[in-house]
Amino acid sequence: MYKIYKKCEKSVDNEYGIKEIKSVDEVNNPFLFCIASKDDDSSTFGIIKEGARAARIRTTDELAGGFKLDEIKVDFLGYKYDNDGNFKNIVDDFIYPLLSSERELSKMIKAARRMNFFVYCNAAEVYVQIEKRLKERLLTDGLSENDIKRILSQISLVCIATEIDVSNVYATTAIFKDANDKDVYDYISKVGEKRMNYNNRMSTLGNLRTDGNGVAYVFYGDGEHNLKSYFNDNNIVKSSLCATVSRLVENSLKNEKSKDFIPISSKTLIPIILRYNAEFENNDILLNRLDNSLDYEASRYSENEHYELKEFEESLKKENRL
Repeated sequence: MYKIYKKCEKSVDNEYGIKEIKSVDEVNNPFLFCIASKDDDSSTFGIIKEGARAARIRTTDELAGGFKLDEIKVDFLGYKYDNDGNFKNIVDDFIYPLLSSERELSKMIKAARRMNFFVYCNAAEVYVQIEKRLKERLLTDGLSENDIKRILSQISLVCIATEIDVSNVYATTAIFKDANDKDVYDYISKVGEKRMNYNNRMSTLGNLRTDGNGVAYVFYGDGEHNLKSYFNDNNIVKSSLCATVSRLVENSLKNEKSKDFIPISSKTLIPIILRYNAEFENNDILLNRLDNSLDYEASRYSENEHYELKEFEESLKKENRL
């Protein structure tokens, strides 16, 4: 049986800062749906934290933008899936109802823009199967292929360190890959490496396909096949990755309040990734610039509050061990 978890602030009553979502009715905000490469609690809880961190929400690991989790009107969700290749239930019970609560095309497109996916490694295949099932449901509803594409293109998908082929999905997609990571070295890594060597660069950005709605950012990193390594301060991918996730989340929030629709596409992602590319400018400078420009309409923790909270969270961890 699959489970969906939501990140919340840690407390004496909830030392993990995790709440299980029992019903689709509990999700009333735009969300970042995080999927780990393993289907256990530890991996699921971990990737929710990294997803929130990428969106510049304050976590135990980093003050980041300092945004207070309980004030931002975004749900950071984790999906603990049944590792049997059957993703029908998660779509039919959860994602499809959120997408189709109103059947007018423009409203379905706007509902899709509330949905952001953040996946690591082979979890990209989970999204591929989720979208496949969504297409089936929408076709059964009588929607045309073109209308389905318009709807699903407003879902965002950020893939980290994957070799799963996502070039055919309709979601607006950004892939981030370390060319030195031989665990997921594939055609995208090879093309990226060739371009970087030819141009004497440490990073490169290209389209997934000429007719596709996605981009791939390939860089030379430390080669470690580990999600946390993408958030190391000396990793040039960090600022571009965080900018991409946080701007997509910010766009979802803006669409909640705007009468006009603000769409996303690969053309939206390219200037974001390039503007925050740390190959030629320090990560800290770029992230500081990003944090100061983000508008989540939520207050922020100060540095002192962050360290006080860290002490509190450490005490909760010790208590839990006992």
